[in-house]
Amino acid sequence: MSAGAKLFIAAALLLAVALANYLYSSGVGLGAAREWKMTDTEKGVVYDFDANADFYSFDAMYFYFCTKDGMRYISSDGNVEWQTTFNLIKPVMTAKGNMVAVGESRGKNIYVFDSKGLAYSVSLDYPALYFSVNEAGYLAVILQLDQGYAVNVYNRSKNVEPYFYTQIYDTLMQPVSAGVSADGRFAAISVLDLNVHMTSRVYFYYMNQRDSWTTEAGDGLFAFQEFKNQIAYRVEFMDGNKTMVATDENIACYQPGDANKLELLWNIPLHNEINHLTFYGGSRFAFVTEDKRLNDDEAADIGVAHIYNMSGELTGTFPIGRKATYMSMGNDAVIVGADRSFYALDQTGKQIWEYISLQDTRGFLFLGDTNTVLMAGGARATVMRHERVKATETASEGFIQEKD
Repeated sequence: MSAGAKLFIAAALLLAVALANYLYSSGVGLGAAREWKMTDTEKGVVYDFDANADFYSFDAMYFYFCTKDGMRYISSDGNVEWQTTFNLIKPVMTAKGNMVAVGESRGKNIYVFDSKGLAYSVSLDYPALYFSVNEAGYLAVILQLDQGYAVNVYNRSKNVEPYFYTQIYDTLMQPVSAGVSADGRFAAISVLDLNVHMTSRVYFYYMNQRDSWTTEAGDGLFAFQEFKNQIAYRVEFMDGNKTMVATDENIACYQPGDANKLELLWNIPLHNEINHLTFYGGSRFAFVTEDKRLNDDEAADIGVAHIYNMSGELTGTFPIGRKATYMSMGNDAVIVGADRSFYALDQTGKQIWEYISLQDTRGFLFLGDTNTVLMAGGARATVMRHERVKATETASEGFIQEKD
């Protein structure tokens, strides 16, 4: 056999192997047909329609399951790792990283959890209008006093008395959002001033005593930013103590630092109304466009998901084609939903998968990877896997009944 013939046969064999690998990986031929599907593992939790159920997970194969009767931490295999009982009428859950806080609007009890269980709880003398928790377990609470408002910050080591406290006596100056940096050094409080014209101010405080002594009044207040004719409805600390401020017209990022300094890092003008502003840990955020602002030629279409990094750079977009009803982030990716259609997107906006539910669905949460999710419905939440399966493969049982 000539050398040329041998080379031809070798090339043909390599081509045949490559074709076989492709056909197998794509599920075409070579035995039982395979295709990519979102499969129901039949593992999850069942609950009453009126349980006010809510769920949260952060890059783990576990999820927090909250109802008006308590909190459970459940593995993707359906095992309850721990549970704690409480009694709330309409629980409100907020989270950052692996920390979760649960209370209720105008309630006086807030519970803070981590993956090991109840970290601490606080009992308040006045009703809570707002609360948030950061990844280190600092809890910021806005209270309505008999006259005016207060903002308290608690942490694991000092959860009976506030770690930080400030009071606002003017009832026309209402705090609407508060956050704490992961290192516990800074607090940011957004206040809506209705005395003359609608104006928002975001106040930046040092929370430790050493820095507080360097401020003019000695109370830790070292800077503020004013937003005229805007509502600064959200403050959020990100990596490196970068502080996000979201208003109805802009999303801005500030860097607090030493010597009472505050630097504007970047500002994103909003040409649309936005919805579902969502943060991934301290490194990324996303939102979906809604109605266009009047006479704004730069406005995007309705229903476009925008994904940004913490340099203020737009890393990806995805057109949903209609108003979104849901968004969550995990594993450095996004899940966005419109009615019964859900899309998983990477940080560049590229679609990872699409799923159309046959029933009304509250939403999806990523679990340990972008192909494992928790799908929550009206009375059932189930772990789903996006995977290549044989047409004959079935799932196993593994549900937890919330109540007998």
